[in-house]
This record gives sequence, C-alpha cells and structure tokens, in this order.
Amino acid sequence: MSESQYCPVPDPTRHRMAVVGVGAIGSGVAQCFAAVGYDVVQLTRDGADRMGAVLQRQVARGTMTPDQADELMERMSSCTIDEVPEVELVVEAVSEDFETKVAVLQSVASRVSEQTVLASSTSTIPISSLAESLPVPSRVVGMHFMTPVPRMRLVEVIRGAHTSDEVVARVEQWCREIDKVAAWVNDQPGFVASRLAQAVVHEAVHILSEGEASAEVIDIVATLGLNMPVGPLRLLDEVGVDVALRGLDSLYALLGHPRYDADPLLRELLEQGRLGRKSGRGIYQYAEVAR
Repeated sequence: MSESQYCPVPDPTRHRMAVVGVGAIGSGVAQCFAAVGYDVVQLTRDGADRMGAVLQRQVARGTMTPDQADELMERMSSCTIDEVPEVELVVEAVSEDFETKVAVLQSVASRVSEQTVLASSTSTIPISSLAESLPVPSRVVGMHFMTPVPRMRLVEVIRGAHTSDEVVARVEQWCREIDKVAAWVNDQPGFVASRLAQAVVHEAVHILSEGEASAEVIDIVATLGLNMPVGPLRLLDEVGVDVALRGLDSLYALLGHPRYDADPLLRELLEQGRLGRKSGRGIYQYAEVAR
C-alpha cells in the first residue's frame, strides 16, 4: 500500500497518538486510545497494519463484535517510523532491552516535534537512563501498562529526573481519558509491579521445577488460597515465557540480586519454543495458537 493509505494527513480537530511495537502491550494501548476516539498510528518496521489481526482474534473469541472491531479499525493507521505524522504522544512498547529501546526512542525523537511526549512502557529499566541520550529529556516519561491492557486499570507511571510538570499533567489526563489509574512510583529498576509479579511468578516456577506440586495445584492454591484472579503459571503463559525471562534478566543485570537469577526451567522452555499461549504450549498446552 502507499504511504497515504497508511498514514493519512492528520486532522487537526482530532487527537492522535502513536505506538511503536504492536505486541501484547502495544496493541492493548492502541485499542484503549482508539476506544475513546483517538486516531492511533501503528509504527512498524515495514509500515504494515498489525491491529486488524489482533482485533479479529478478539472477534473470533467472542470478546468483541465485528462492528466494534470495524469501528476501532477506522481510527487506526500504520506506517514506518520514518513516516510518522505529528502526534501528541508516542508509546514505545518494544522488547525489554535497553539498547533496543534507546535506538527506537532516538529514532522517534528525531522525527516528531519537541512537544510530543515520549513514553516508554518498560517494566524494569529506569526512565532517567533511557532519557539521557534523547533530545529534550523533559518530555520522556514511563507508562508501564499491565497486561491485558484493555482489562487492567493500572498504569504504573514513572517520572524521570528531567520529566517536566507539564508532561506529568498530560500523562495524568491521558490515563483518565482511557479510564486507567495512574500510580506514580520512583524511578528505580523494576519499579513496583514487576518486582512484585516476578517474585510470585518466579517462586511458582521454582516450586514446579523442584517437583513440589503440579502446575495445576500451584495455580489452584494461588487462586483459591491467595485470592489471585489468575494463577502465576497461567499468568506466565499469558505474558509469554520469553517476555518474562527478558524481564528477569533485566532485573538481574540492574539489581544483581540472586532472586532474579532465572530458574533453568525458564530457559529450557524458551529453547523448546514453549513460550506460552502464543506458541500453543508453555507451562500448559493450548488448542488455539495466538498469533
């Protein structure tokens, strides 16, 4: 398709934001903003649309009607970073790797105005370290969305050393618009949510690896005994073994604490291609492969 089919000329009367990385987090962010009327630009390597397939899977599962999917898609466009139009906000949601995130943020920053807010969805990396190499670090902020984004109301928000008061106010407004609760946390490795989640999920993996209980029993104890809405091993499959392992490795590199030294079982699952629901098998077996 031509560039105009992907990224039409912006309508100055409408709000517009962009997402880089249209995976589990990025697609959920895009959906939330489109649902409240924003024009959403998907910034992908080849400029191709990713959200159509994401929404069609929801239709197939019965969590969204075809009309609802069509309405959301009317607000979606896609292009490469080189073609990004003027937007108010860019949410970076690429893999949890410092160099990758910095490279993407630098590329975006060089192509949008200085008024555009750059938000990273990092779950472990301090925002100040990401902002150091960017022009206008005062516009950089952390917005750590929880997965699945459309259903989870929390956004862990991180103010970097240079984040401006204006950006803080704008982020709070965006969270209200998409019906999320902004929880401001200190700019430290892992913040709060990732450290808590990894503690529970990783301990569940240790228990399974040691043969103390089956995956089913561990998850039943967690849901019925600890009142967790989903078991930690089921959650691991939903998030993705590869994603969870990158988070652990990042925390281990940043904090150096042995509690974040990944259980060998996680690396075995990764080597076997057992990434969770998206690959059809992780801790559990799935009939449907999420693509």
